[in-house]
Amino acid sequence: MGLNPQQLLAFGRFRLDTSRGLLYRDGAPVTLGSRARVLLVLLVERAGEVLSHRELERAVWPRAVDGSNLRAQVIRLRRALDDGEEGRRYIANVARRGYSFVGEVERVSMG
Repeated sequence: MGLNPQQLLAFGRFRLDTSRGLLYRDGAPVTLGSRARVLLVLLVERAGEVLSHRELERAVWPRAVDGSNLRAQVIRLRRALDDGEEGRRYIANVARRGYSFVGEVERVSMG
């Protein structure tokens, strides 16, 4: 079963199947929790935009949560993406506004 090229987004060593929320590094699956997957898909699909803390929290948690939950998920994503290592930058914190996916994203086909 192949992936739809319109749903596969690439950045650096990573490929993200947005329809299934699956992340691959160099072709190997990367394990992410469900909240981190939702957050990553939203950020990557809207790369370059600043998404507010409130918008991200509503997308990930159906009920109100403490802001530290969002920060914890962003930290997990940054670790999974090796963000900050060897000059790579994917997720930027925009002070008092939210987060933005700042990596260059392109649509690709897998295979």
